[in-house]
Amino acid sequence: MLPPLSAEAAAFHDTIPWTKEQVEGLTVVSLDPHHYAYMSFSKGGYVAVTAGSGGKFTSPLLGWRLIRGRLFFFDPIGKKLGSELYLVSLTNEILTVRRSDGSLATYKVHPTIASE
Repeated sequence: MLPPLSAEAAAFHDTIPWTKEQVEGLTVVSLDPHHYAYMSFSKGGYVAVTAGSGGKFTSPLLGWRLIRGRLFFFDPIGKKLGSELYLVSLTNEILTVRRSDGSLATYKVHPTIASE
């Protein structure tokens, strides 16, 4: 059973479903000048994250999962669903998501290098 939509995010009525093609291979860097965040989503369902501010950074390896168009992070060991990113818009240059608390986050999309 899926967790309910975040009331804070759902109140804005601006999110759209994710697709597997949008997520697999997506690499983004936050445009927030006060908080650094880098995320790289693999085809295998993992996401490498480096995030922090004020000189303190963390680099966890998380899982990602699409469930009925909803993108969730999850603990790859315990398989427990975690936070969700709600898709607002995605172009070749900019990703805009709404966090569960209703706030918007904007990321620069980095081109992926196709492996042969």
